Amino acid sequence: MWNAWPKTMLGCGHGRKRRSTETGHRIPARRDGGALAHVEPVKEMSEGRTVWEGRVHVFSLEGHPKATRAYAWSSPIEGRDKRRFYAVLHLGGIRSPLDAVRAAILEEQRRFDVAGPPRQ
Repeated sequence: MWNAWPKTMLGCGHGRKRRSTETGHRIPARRDGGALAHVEPVKEMSEGRTVWEGRVHVFSLEGHPKATRAYAWSSPIEGRDKRRFYAVLHLGGIRSPLDAVRAAILEEQRRFDVAGPPRQ
């Protein structure tokens, strides 16, 4: 079953995994009929500074009712030695890995504005 929260975001999945060359962590090679297609470098800038830079894994999806692709990546959690993992569907205004990263950044900012800073 696909999770569409918010509309373009996915949860974590299970399945065969491969090791990411960027982080050394294991990443899904398939997710409910999806296969890793390629990895793209992404750099998001705002007001002349880098907001996020890294590699986004692009998955081809089979059998999803609306999306043909999904984007996934991870980022370090500030002040911790852990990473946060993201997955976004290629839907609506999400048309590229950069769009996916921007949507995740905006959603995280919206959550911060509503709930306050995350607990450490």
